Amino acid sequence: MNKTFLVLAYSTLFSFGLIDNARGPAYPEILASFDLSPNQGAPVFWLATLAGLVVNLASKWWLARWGAVFSTKLSLLFMAVGIFLMGHSVNLGSPVFWLYLGSVIFGMGSSFSGVSMNILVSEGTTHEVRGRAFAGLHSTYGIASLCSPLLLAYFLKHIPYWNKFFMLLSIVPIIIFGLSFFLSKKELFPREKGTLKPPIKLNKRMLYGFLFGFYVASEIAISSRLPLYFENIVGWSPSTAKQGLSLFFLSLTLGRISFTFIKTGEKRIYFLLGSLLGTIVLFFIGYYYWPWALALTGLSMSMFFPVGMDWLAQRFERGREFMMASVLTYIALSLIFMHVVFGWINANLGAREAILIVPVLSLISLVLLLSLKKARESITS
Repeated sequence: MNKTFLVLAYSTLFSFGLIDNARGPAYPEILASFDLSPNQGAPVFWLATLAGLVVNLASKWWLARWGAVFSTKLSLLFMAVGIFLMGHSVNLGSPVFWLYLGSVIFGMGSSFSGVSMNILVSEGTTHEVRGRAFAGLHSTYGIASLCSPLLLAYFLKHIPYWNKFFMLLSIVPIIIFGLSFFLSKKELFPREKGTLKPPIKLNKRMLYGFLFGFYVASEIAISSRLPLYFENIVGWSPSTAKQGLSLFFLSLTLGRISFTFIKTGEKRIYFLLGSLLGTIVLFFIGYYYWPWALALTGLSMSMFFPVGMDWLAQRFERGREFMMASVLTYIALSLIFMHVVFGWINANLGAREAILIVPVLSLISLVLLLSLKKARESITS
């Protein structure tokens, strides 16, 4: 096991988590600063996703040439420049343009890191500890997602400028970028001219891709819109709404931390099924009866991605790098789909109806998972 690769992956994801989870809580302030409606401000999210999609589509070329370590370092620079530009945009001419450009650059950096970090963990660990290593990796995101809104709230209490907080956040990836040169001087696998090769056909890759894609889209949909939903639909005060968001990230974090100690073994797929079913049940409890249950969906969601990436790595011992890059491409596609559909429903039907996209996406992922489970059983029987 290569601990330096784990340190690089964990610290990079922590940096990404701090930045990524500042955007949602700061979204109302961003809209107010630029006098934008929620629909006009939506490109802050979907432009980053679209830029990430372009990077993911090209991953089979740049990953083979640059390797996972160099790509991770590059991602840190992109994330730093992107979030700094988003914050500094209020001081520039045509500020909305620079806000959107910063989102694009940040989205590119997040996609570089999304591919490379998972490969660092997958290739830098043995199969005995890989599942717990993935849980540890995504626990760092959970910790960052919990800390980020709290840091933003504390900062705004003393310095009421969201843009200055964004500019300050850019220091974090820069520090990790500098320290990364002391962690590792070699790649996990040799760089080569050419591309990574797919282990399965496109139609099968799409099933795996959208399985993960629709899950991630459901997580982002609820985490990025929960404060506005609590304020505008449930009628909570802004402070209570932020407490609800903090509970979501706290439950997400605690769930992922717990899986660093749990051996899933050959029962990975049952944990995935439980995650999706639990999310659907908790969502409707929160939607109809007890709003706090919406925040507790973080607990049911917490296990899906780390267990899922371990499940994917276990299924594809050969071609693992390609499959991880492919899955992240479909995640980007799913996020674009989610943002567009959510925005349309929100504009035409309302926020209460729009948030129903969360259980719909979870249900689609559940159907895809069951179909892949059935296909695997028919092959091995």
